[in-house]
Amino acid sequence: MTTWGTVQVAKWARDAGFTGEALYQAVAIAMAVTGGADHHVSNVGYTPELARRGLWALRADEWVGPVQGDLFDPAYAAKTLYAAWEAHGKTWGWHPGWTSGAAPAAVDTVRAMLNHPSASTPAGPARSFSEGVARAKMVTDALKQAGSASGP
Repeated sequence: MTTWGTVQVAKWARDAGFTGEALYQAVAIAMAVTGGADHHVSNVGYTPELARRGLWALRADEWVGPVQGDLFDPAYAAKTLYAAWEAHGKTWGWHPGWTSGAAPAAVDTVRAMLNHPSASTPAGPARSFSEGVARAKMVTDALKQAGSASGP
């Protein structure tokens, strides 16, 4: 049971097949919905299939085929997320983390965190999504400052 930072989450997503904008979106879903926690469980009800599990808060009925592994395993969950994303036409309209607006709102922050590491950003995974957002804001502010200082 671990809470992971954006860099490690992106590695699993990339290894599963996500690239480009879809990579940022996949990482944003994990960070916005579970805060990077691989032990996340929500929507626990009378039917186990309706519970959302793991780093990407996946549900067993959201893709074609049986669950063949452990959704609490981030590498397996990333592959399952990729299969579900492909099965849904490479769109996120099926995932509540996307349709709620939480993940789309986090994409720019995730992009900044992955593309613009800062020497002033503490090393290691963020302990929470809030810490990750604070780090990303620090990086974004530094980039804005650098951009305004460089002139036209």
